[in-house]
Amino acid sequence: MKEYTKAEEMLNSFAKMLRYSLSSATMTISLQQEMDYITQYLSIQKHRFGDRIDFKIDIAEEMLALKIPFF
Repeated sequence: MKEYTKAEEMLNSFAKMLRYSLSSATMTISLQQEMDYITQYLSIQKHRFGDRIDFKIDIAEEMLALKIPFF
């Protein structure tokens, strides 16, 4: 049952990444949107590599509304 939960989490992260990639029609997005995408990607990598990868995101709250180019 544990493996099903892990697979579900990975698929949810991947689905969110895919929706983000396909739905962003504008040329600029908020830093918050980009960080959400990066967090989903890193979550998948954490499932793949376990304790070999760790991450911490530290961004000032007021920076999250900034507009950046969509990558």
